[in-house]
Amino acid sequence: MKRYTGIFFLFFAAVLFACDEDEIVKDYRPIEDSYKGQPVYVMNDLSHHWNLFLQSSSQDDGVKGFARYLDTSKGQYMQTSLGNLRDLSPLDVSILNVMLNSDFVGGYSPEDIANLKSVPENGGSLCFFYSGEAKKLDGVNTLGAEFGFTMTAGDVAVPVKTTGELGASGTDVAIAGKGAKLTLATPADWKIVMKDAAGEAVMAYQESGSGKVLVSAVNIFGQDADGNLLNDALVKAMVPELSNGKIGPASNSVLLKKVLGKRNFVQDKVTLLTNDYQQNYGEDLSALLDDAFKGVDDYLELEAKSNKFSVDLLSTDQKIIKSADRLSVGLFYSGYPDSKEGMVEQFITAIADNWMLYKDPIEDEALRVYLSAVVAKSKGLDSDKILMPYLALANDPANAQKLKEYDPITMTDEQKATFPKDLRLAKYIKALVGITEDFGPESLSKYLTMQDEVVPKSESYDFTGHDAVWIWDKLAKDKNEDADLFPLFNQMGYMANRDKVTLPASLGADYLDRSEWEVIFASDEETIGEGSAKGWARNAFDGNKGTNWHSQYRPSSPGFPHEVQFDMGKEATVIGFSKEGRKQFFNGLIGKFALYVSNDLDDWGTPVATGEWKKVTYDELVVYTTAQKKGRYVRFVALTPLIDPNGGNQDPKAMVISEFKVIGVEE
Repeated sequence: MKRYTGIFFLFFAAVLFACDEDEIVKDYRPIEDSYKGQPVYVMNDLSHHWNLFLQSSSQDDGVKGFARYLDTSKGQYMQTSLGNLRDLSPLDVSILNVMLNSDFVGGYSPEDIANLKSVPENGGSLCFFYSGEAKKLDGVNTLGAEFGFTMTAGDVAVPVKTTGELGASGTDVAIAGKGAKLTLATPADWKIVMKDAAGEAVMAYQESGSGKVLVSAVNIFGQDADGNLLNDALVKAMVPELSNGKIGPASNSVLLKKVLGKRNFVQDKVTLLTNDYQQNYGEDLSALLDDAFKGVDDYLELEAKSNKFSVDLLSTDQKIIKSADRLSVGLFYSGYPDSKEGMVEQFITAIADNWMLYKDPIEDEALRVYLSAVVAKSKGLDSDKILMPYLALANDPANAQKLKEYDPITMTDEQKATFPKDLRLAKYIKALVGITEDFGPESLSKYLTMQDEVVPKSESYDFTGHDAVWIWDKLAKDKNEDADLFPLFNQMGYMANRDKVTLPASLGADYLDRSEWEVIFASDEETIGEGSAKGWARNAFDGNKGTNWHSQYRPSSPGFPHEVQFDMGKEATVIGFSKEGRKQFFNGLIGKFALYVSNDLDDWGTPVATGEWKKVTYDELVVYTTAQKKGRYVRFVALTPLIDPNGGNQDPKAMVISEFKVIGVEE
């Protein structure tokens, strides 16, 4: 039996900024200009992200700007400094906006609402968001039956009514009386007509007994009665020649390319991000920015060729919606009143025990995955507070090998032309994650109690500090052969209750068979106490939650770190692991940890997963690796304890694992 005596820990330095829950809450403060207490500056999650950029980009340093958003639980404006969202760079927001909408999206201020005389000729965007009790909706078929109310914008009273119930079959969307019609390929076609008595103002907020509804018609290029652009600070800053002109459908893509093409402007605004990368990784982001801009160009070319207006929803929509206790539903439309140019995205993000996958509305060959953190099986959490989207651009898994082969630096134009457009796009823009480091995977998950809700029932995904950074680093920058589509899916995509949902067959990953596993080294284990089963390390692999690997405490307690090495009996590609605590006695939790995979017991290399569990839970915790690695041997090191303030005997030296599993693909 080989024994690893010198323990070397390599921590993945990935947390760019740290902020705890109190800091997040403290930074939100009401804005004084809420008219008569009415929340009129309304935006959904996508608009919220874009307005971060709009507000901050007009500042000289791009850091002291602020973002306004509506806190639906308080019914008032809130604001946050850009400092808490520093790694959401203008590049992130620009690409996010490009992927979701060919127009720029902004929010009308109260002054804009008062001055808005008509919807601009170039079109508009309609954002609809519902969050509340699913049982009141009956599978969304009766959504909006009570939709009709009056709001106040300044001194202007704006009665907002629907021309029919949302959910009525065969209805369509109209924007501010301009007659833009769109038949939505949804389980229930919706009709939203928002206008005042004169067919002018467009914005609404509703709170009812069954939940909250936010509706906003927004467009950064809206024009007031004199033809001046509304919210045009960004346009004037980047494209002066277009700041006072009427912008039609044909020019939006051109404008977008010009805006994003101003590299120096964007580069200035991501200085903070680049400094962080240089500090943490010693690398420059210039190549990444070049790739991202090329990806945007590819996307615009792809989008320009398509007039498709349909969204192919999964057949499981209704089943998932109807099985949820609480849900959030969002509709995002942006287009032009008299044509079917522009993009339509339909989000039905009601999650019971699975994530939703949608076909790309532009190209059937491309698969875009929208993962939205939405409450289901809620334990009293206000689901309207969860507005941060996960967004990933991906390909069909069959293209994985081609992704590895595609190299824009060395390939000729003729060679590039042999690759599908969607493949090239995914190579460049791999992932944008709404949960950012500064808003904190860890801090935000505590603030929203997401760890319980994102993965219901038997699984609990504990956000480690480097999740978002790793996705950006490995999928958008690294040209390593492992930097393909699958790590993204492994990292963020398969947060599902595996009692009902298994990992996709296309990947072939699942919990590995433990029947032939053998412990080859354990730093310590309890061989005297713990009853007849003792506290052997092998108990963590026996499938019996009544037995445990318990660290040694008789005759003495060696304390942390505690380590186990085991032989799986065959080689496998490891993509993650899970750990479950002992539920009989509330102690023995692990804080920091590291996982290694190797085919050589004398050379473990660097860890494939590191992190720190900070939430007190004895449920199963799933962690996905920062790199897929093949190996026969696995080494797990518990580095520090996590003390349960409400638990029993909290021995800071003790560690207990009831079940330990590895997720991967057997060779």
